[in-house]
Amino acid sequence: RLKPDTYRFYSKYLEYVNQHLGDLDINTLNKHHVNQLLMIKKEENPDISNATLNKLITCIKVMYRFVTEEKLIIPKLKEKQKPIPIVQEEIIQKIFAYYKTQLHNKIQFRNYLYYKLSLETGLRLNEILNIKMSNINMIERLIYITVTKTDVNRYVSFSKETHTLLQKFILLYYENQEYLFINFKTGKRLSKPSIQSQTETLKRKLNI
Repeated sequence: RLKPDTYRFYSKYLEYVNQHLGDLDINTLNKHHVNQLLMIKKEENPDISNATLNKLITCIKVMYRFVTEEKLIIPKLKEKQKPIPIVQEEIIQKIFAYYKTQLHNKIQFRNYLYYKLSLETGLRLNEILNIKMSNINMIERLIYITVTKTDVNRYVSFSKETHTLLQKFILLYYENQEYLFINFKTGKRLSKPSIQSQTETLKRKLNI
C-alpha cells in the first residue's frame, strides 16, 4: 500500500535493523535494544546526524506496530535544523549559459529544459520526471501534475521563454512518447539516477 520510494526507505533501514536485531523476538523489543542499535550506528559513523538516527527509530516503530499492532514508545532525538543553501544566481546563469551552447545535442537540450522547469515550477524530482505529454497545456503555459508527494494534483506554470524552448524540443524530438523526459536510448521515462548522474557530471564540467 506504500509508494515505491517509501517502500525503498523502509527496506534500506530495516535491512540494517535485521543485521543487528534480527534474532530478537519482536515482542521483547524495547527502548534498551533500540538505544544499543543507535550506539552501534554512532560508533560506525561518529558524524551521523540525529535526523538520520531518527529515520532508523521511525522504521523500527513502524515495523513494531505492523507486526504486533501495538505502539513502541521511543522518543526521537533532538534534531538541529540546518538551513538549506540557496543556489546563487551566478551559478544558475553559468549553468544556463553552458546549455545554450549545447542545444544542437538532444540530450543536453533535454537536460537544459529539465533545469529550466525545475527552477520555474519548484517541482520535486519525482514530480517532474512523471510529467506526461498529455498534461502539458501549451496555450495556457500550464502543466497538470498528477504524481505528487501529497497525492494532491495541482497545476504549475512556466515562462514564455521556457514555452518557446519546450515548443522547439517537442517539434524536434517528440515521437509519441508518454513522458516529457525520456531516456533517448530506451524510450522509457528518465530515471532519478540519470538526473543525479547528469547533475554530478555538470558540477565537474563547470567546476561548481
